[in-house]
Amino acid sequence: MAHQTDIPQDGSTNLSDSALNNFLASAGQTPPNGPTQSWEKVLKQIAPLLFIARSVWANQNPQNPYAYPYPYLVDLVGDTETTPTGNVAERDRTYLLEDTYGHAWVPYNPVTISEKFVYVGGSQSSMPSPNNPTNPNSDGGWTPDASGQFTDYYSLQTFKPPVWYLQFYWAWGFKTPSFFQIPTIPGVNDGSIPQIAGPAIPLMIKTKNPATAFQNCGDFSTQGLYLSQSYVAVNREADPASPPGCPAQLGSY
Repeated sequence: MAHQTDIPQDGSTNLSDSALNNFLASAGQTPPNGPTQSWEKVLKQIAPLLFIARSVWANQNPQNPYAYPYPYLVDLVGDTETTPTGNVAERDRTYLLEDTYGHAWVPYNPVTISEKFVYVGGSQSSMPSPNNPTNPNSDGGWTPDASGQFTDYYSLQTFKPPVWYLQFYWAWGFKTPSFFQIPTIPGVNDGSIPQIAGPAIPLMIKTKNPATAFQNCGDFSTQGLYLSQSYVAVNREADPASPPGCPAQLGSY
């Protein structure tokens, strides 16, 4: 049973979060449209190809149509804020990785979810290190648990000045049929990161939209982070929404 029933198949739904740009502008920061637009462009190129590949496999293998799931989006399902050691705010957000069918990711097809950051403003010395293969001090990414979930932890960790930045997620290392080919992601699997072999997919982020008073959810290509000692804001929203994530359609995760 699918967790989602409204998967946008063309990769063009709600990709730009106006609330993010408004949030940055209100803080005196200039939204970096270049990286956002280039990420959206490749997402729009790749998204339809995933559904074509899904259909080709299902038509050729009707007895086993789900053998090769394709990672498609991360769905916010948990959001808490704490003040751990040192009284520096930390925000823990749990995401569910879903495939093109809207199913929670299954562990029989291993996958790694990595992230990239784009600096926006504030103290560059406060920029966190991304969890991807370019950072030797990281795990290189997250491996979803048996239920398809992983948790990302946001914090300055030490007493530093605030910083604004953008976050992007992408998936790699999963199994695909021999015919599967998609465009490369600039700066990811175009040779920029030698550890990345095979296809990589930019992931949409399904989360609450601050522009609609936290009532609606949308699929976005990126999210904006603000790290400070006292709180962590995501797309302008400083406190975890209640309920923290998007409504669970069909309640199947």
